[in-house]
Amino acid sequence: MRMPINKKITFIVIAVALAIMAVVYFVFDPTTTRLFPKCAFYALTGFKCPGCGSQRAIHALLHADVLAAIRYNALLVFSLP
Repeated sequence: MRMPINKKITFIVIAVALAIMAVVYFVFDPTTTRLFPKCAFYALTGFKCPGCGSQRAIHALLHADVLAAIRYNALLVFSLP
């Protein structure tokens, strides 16, 4: 069964966007650049949310540093397929 053209285009756009995001997270370290947004919840309350450290964890995973990724955000690492 062939996939409709609209679904193909949507799939390609999503795949390209994810690839670009992966390159950006690989090249730029979230701890040293202002390119990435900071956690608004942490800025307002001083408490870490479940997503805090996710950007650093993604950066660490892309550099094959699984232990650092777990230290940054274990919830993200263990929720990945």
